[in-house]
This record gives sequence, C-alpha cells and structure tokens, in this order.
Amino acid sequence: MGFSQWTENFDAGTTLPAGWAVINDGGANGWVFGVPDFGSAQTPTNVATLTYDATAHDDYLITKAITVTAGVSDRLSFFVKSRSSTFLENYEVLLSTTDQTKPAFTTVLQATQKAPSVWTEKTFSLSAYVGQTVYVAIHATDTDQWQIYADTFKVDSAPTVVPTCTSFTTPTNGAVGVNVDGILNWTSVASATGYKVKVGTTTGGSDIVNNVDAGNVITYNITGNLNASTVYYATITPYNAVGDAVGCSEISFTTMAPPANDDCANAVMLTLGSNFAQNAISGSTSASTNTPALTASCLFTPSNVGGNVWYKVVVPASGSLTIETAGVAGSSLTDTVISVFSDCTGATSLGCDDDTGTDAFSKLELTSQTPGATLYISVWKFGTATSGDGAFNISAYDASVLATSDAAQVKNNKLTAYPNPFADVLNISDVKNVKSISVIDIAGRVVKTIEKPSSALQLGGLKSGLYMVVLNMNDGSQQTIKAIKK
Repeated sequence: MGFSQWTENFDAGTTLPAGWAVINDGGANGWVFGVPDFGSAQTPTNVATLTYDATAHDDYLITKAITVTAGVSDRLSFFVKSRSSTFLENYEVLLSTTDQTKPAFTTVLQATQKAPSVWTEKTFSLSAYVGQTVYVAIHATDTDQWQIYADTFKVDSAPTVVPTCTSFTTPTNGAVGVNVDGILNWTSVASATGYKVKVGTTTGGSDIVNNVDAGNVITYNITGNLNASTVYYATITPYNAVGDAVGCSEISFTTMAPPANDDCANAVMLTLGSNFAQNAISGSTSASTNTPALTASCLFTPSNVGGNVWYKVVVPASGSLTIETAGVAGSSLTDTVISVFSDCTGATSLGCDDDTGTDAFSKLELTSQTPGATLYISVWKFGTATSGDGAFNISAYDASVLATSDAAQVKNNKLTAYPNPFADVLNISDVKNVKSISVIDIAGRVVKTIEKPSSALQLGGLKSGLYMVVLNMNDGSQQTIKAIKK
C-alpha cells in the first residue's frame, strides 16, 4: 500500500519530493518548489512552479509511482493555474506504464490546453490500469508566457457515499464585528469534489447567495460588501458525484458597525504636529459608507471612490499645513484619496489629492488658509470595487510647529545626535536626564523603545530611512531629533 493512496502538496520543503522526477528540456528554466511568486498556494504554502523562457518549454513534472488498485488508488487529481490571465500556459497530461524517462510517456490523458488563471482541479481515472504501476506527468510546452503552478496531487478512488459536512473557520458561529467584505472560509472534506454556498438575512434564507456552486475551494467571497451591523446566516454543503452532504449546520454572524467617523458630523480631530510621525493616528475604512455621497475632483473619474471616513483639523498661525495618509502593514487598503472641505456640506472644496504620498497614498499641501479655521477631511478608499477596505495612518502637520517646539526643547536640554546620517550606532550627547527613547518611522509606527538609555543607541536593525528619535525627559518634556539611517 506504500504507493497506493497518497497526497503531495510540496509543503515539506523546497526540493523535489522523494520518488518524483523532473525533466528539464527546452528553455533553461525548470520546475522548482516553494512559495509562489504571486498569489497563494492551493494548500497552505508551497507549489511546483515553472517560469517562462524565450525557448519553448519541454518540461516534465512527474509523479512518484502509483500502484493502481481498484477502489483504493484508481484516480489521480491535482490543481493547476497560470500566474496571469494574460499569459495562459499550455500544458498536457501524459502517462507512462514503465518508468520516468521521457520516451515512456506515450499515453495522453489530456491533450494540450491552457491552464486557467485560477486554481482548477483536474481529475483523471486510472481504472484502465488496475494492477499496474504507472507515472503521470504534467508536460509544459509553451514559450514566453509567465508561470504555471501545480499543487495538491492526490491519489485515491471515486467516492461511493456522499461527503460529510464541513465546519466554518471564519467567521465562526455567533461571531460579531465580522468584516463586511463577505469572505467565508471552511475546512476541506476529503471526499468532497465541491461546495455549495447559501447565505441569507433570515435563518434558512438564500437572498444573498442562493446555493452557488463554489467549486472545490475552501473560501468564498460574497459579491459586494455586506451591510454593516447586520445578522447573516450561512451554510456550506459539500458534494461529490454521489450527492450532497446531508444535515449541514447553519451558522449566524453579525457584521461590524460603521466607523464612528463615518459621517462628517462625527469627524475625528487631528492634532497638528511638526511632521507626519509626531501626531499620526490610525483609522479604517472598513464598513464605511459614502456619506455624504461626494465625489473627488482630483480623479480622472470623480466618482471612482468607495466608502469614506472624516477628520478635522484647525489651521495653524502660518495658514499652511500638510495632510497625508500612509499604509499600515498587513492592511488591504493600499490606495486612498483625500478631499478637504470648509464645512460638512461639501459645498466648498479646498483641495483634493490621490497619489502624491508614498506609493498610492495621498498627500495634500494647503497654503493661505485662515488661521484658526476648522477644515474637514474626507479620506476615501480609491475605487468602487468591494475589496480593499482596511486600516491606514493619517496626520496633519506643518514645519512652523516644529520650529517653535524644537527651539524650546533645544534651549532647555541642549541635546544633539551624531553622526547623522548614522550606520548602526546613533550617539546622544547627554542622556543623564533622558528617561526613555522612542524611535518612530515615517509612517508613525514606534519601531523601537529604549528604557534608561545609554549614550550609544544600537539601531543597526532598522531599515534605511528617516526616523524621529523622541527623547522623553525625566521632567516630562520631550525633544524630537530627526535622524537618517544609512
């Protein structure tokens, strides 16, 4: 039975699994194993990958021996996909009844076709080879496409009974504060060949998703955003060629409430700082609505904005300020738009920015504003697609604030940092009155905290870039020093 039923998902390492073989003919690139360059594996981590070449592929990914036994190991399945829908890779599936050499693969299980751009399961009956030992190969033959991935090879037999029910991993039954993106996840059932999804706003209902066949996957993204603060009911029913699972349990979950600053009337006050990092705060567009339904004038398509949240700031004496957003590690929000107004009606737009900040984030510089006036800031998610909401950082700042505070701090503490820029060690001129030190990156994140510091700060682990080194003094005051890590 050693070569009977088995599964291979390449997650044990980045080398060719025992008993498998590859043949690298044609272009120089061959099959390799590891985390995919784009997207995710069909099962947890690794895949087999073949990258494009200017010379046509003639590359074989060959399974270990399959001892074909009726009702035990007379079926092979695997998942395949192309990296890009623009560059679909040609491949065929061949079988050998003798060995793993190239001339032995004379039987065609599948003629040449394009691998789709989503994980797709391919299943082949081996019942014609009962009592024999066979090998199966994915034979890639394309030129100058991009990448083809293969994952989760399984040798088993066709089911004879319906599958058992599955269970949700996220959301769980009774969960509250669930993201409105509508992503459902569940555990895989070995004998299932697919799953049907039902979601409704009443128990047993299907007004949101009506028994949609999701295919052989363990995740499903409901089209559009779900409503905030709403109870939903969901059921996943596994199926196979015999039929559907019976008696699968329904779960209920409640989506998150809209952000407190979803409306302009509840705009969050920003404290004006001297730079982005000084008083940056975090926010989120998750579950936000488009309130009021304004447009962003700086976009080629002004209506290409999703839900928004609101902030406000008081104009400093200089009449100038910068408003900027930045990304948060792990957040799905990667592109914002900022619109600034003189009041909550949105009738008077003072400025708009899309991508002037870092990456696709926003940065708007305003001048000649009325000192003491309150400005209202709308932060939009770029695009009307249902995905992409999440956390971000925002700050309002002006150099004039820095000039006043730094002058007082330097006069009182007379501390300096050197060398600046620095490589691994940043020296502070006198730390006897320094209680602690916080190192803040340009996105406003505290990346290092040092209690009772020595005069030589060991900062070799930081990435290159600009940092704010905040010296927290024993008397409660602070001094902020700009330092550049080489």
